Amino acid sequence: MKQSIIITFIFLFSVIQVFSQTHKAVRFDGLYQSETDNNSRHFLRFYSDSTVISVTSTGEATDVIKWLKKPFDDKGKYEIKDNKIYFTTSLSDYGTVVYEGIIDSEYKLQLKMKSLINGRLSENIFYFIKL
Repeated sequence: MKQSIIITFIFLFSVIQVFSQTHKAVRFDGLYQSETDNNSRHFLRFYSDSTVISVTSTGEATDVIKWLKKPFDDKGKYEIKDNKIYFTTSLSDYGTVVYEGIIDSEYKLQLKMKSLINGRLSENIFYFIKL
């Protein structure tokens, strides 16, 4: 009896460990920020309803979060599978940007981006800023 309880405990603990390592999430209480080539910053804001909004700005995160809210023109829907994240953002007058990458942790995203507007490919690391 004692042995079966120990085995059950070890099994449950290992399942919890595996689940926490492979099913990651994004945070909703701030912004993800990446530096760009032209001294501006690329910001992403995620919502629990799978909405993501995106903007490039020279502003600081503390200023950007005040106006980077729903509804916002440059937005899309994200999908997370295991530690991978996929989404597109679209500006109706300009076009779409496709994002694909890895959630390293709730504080760090590694994303590949492809602009369907100008064909530009880039890779950026986005760091979470709690605000």
